[in-house]
Amino acid sequence: MVAVDIAKRGHWLLIQGPDGIREQPRRIANTAAGFAALLAQAAAARHRWPEAPLVVACEPTGHYWLPLAYWLQARGVPVVTVNPAHTKRAKELEDNSPAKTDRKDLRVIADLVAAGRSRPCHLRTGVYATLRALAMLRARVARDLTAVTNQLHQLVDQLFPELLPCFGDDLRRATCRRLLAVAPTPAAVQALGVARLTALLRGASRGRYGATLAERLLAAAQTSIGIREGTAPLVARLTYLLDEDARLRAYRRALERQQAAALEAVPYARALLAIRGLGVGTVATLLGEAGDLRGYRRARQLLKLAGLNLYEISSGEHQGQRRITKRGRPGLRRILYMAALRLLKRGAPYCGYYHRLRARVANTQAVVAVMRKLLRVVHALVHSGQAYDPVRLAA
Repeated sequence: MVAVDIAKRGHWLLIQGPDGIREQPRRIANTAAGFAALLAQAAAARHRWPEAPLVVACEPTGHYWLPLAYWLQARGVPVVTVNPAHTKRAKELEDNSPAKTDRKDLRVIADLVAAGRSRPCHLRTGVYATLRALAMLRARVARDLTAVTNQLHQLVDQLFPELLPCFGDDLRRATCRRLLAVAPTPAAVQALGVARLTALLRGASRGRYGATLAERLLAAAQTSIGIREGTAPLVARLTYLLDEDARLRAYRRALERQQAAALEAVPYARALLAIRGLGVGTVATLLGEAGDLRGYRRARQLLKLAGLNLYEISSGEHQGQRRITKRGRPGLRRILYMAALRLLKRGAPYCGYYHRLRARVANTQAVVAVMRKLLRVVHALVHSGQAYDPVRLAA
């Protein structure tokens, strides 16, 4: 076994045999030459343990371990990973000290692997690697959009706080953003006049808004409490954020088209998309987070990956409450939560199931139950090859 402590520029490695004998730690560069040196040193140690198979173990910290793992996987070298939470808890067992060094981390990793506390590393390849990258990009764009929206709210509350109530406090409406781009202040709205403002609203909303809203906006602008001093920099910032908002939305649409194209290469994607409430973005993100669902023999493996497996803390006569561990992938858990909220609406497949649960448990517990059942149904559809049946889904 080669235990590797991952770092940005270089990695420390420790070679250990099945008899527990260890060689001196060595440092290799985070380059192709350094990776080749790892295999060369493992081959040089082969004379001590000629029958033992080679396994490389590492702690997947950050993103620095991925090049090494992919490089080894391409050469057929088995890679196992150790949970960082395990190393954090086990480091004091090594020497009864909270000390942390690269050499100590190597020993802790080696001890955990020898004790069977490691897991095989299954790196995504092909379309599933593409879906993973697209899901991460889309999540980042969503966070950036939220940040931009929050800043826009802050600026509008200073420049023209009466504007958003006229649009139902929804800054996402295209008409609202179009008006802000043209007239972001009460003075600018008044300068447009009724006729021009009405024409602008009708054009931006495709006839939904007209003279009534224009008159409300003009009345609000006349008595607005928006600040009047130092507004030029705020207006410039508002214009920049509106452009950034439009750019991010266009980029998100492009990512969604790429997700749809990637799903065409997944043989069971159509079966999942047939479930009412699961769209392209949901299915693409689910597969990007979980990988190929055919690799999970049982549904409980998926539940554990999502952190939806249950635990309780009980002792003696005390019976603890059962909760989800939340130890899995937060992105997978998040997309399942959003999908569950759509599936329990009136007329949706899980509406009846959800309300039956609500008669016995709290709302959060009922939603978690919907998430768990949805994941089991997805696993069953993939492995059984059966067509989607909404009657059985709602049972």
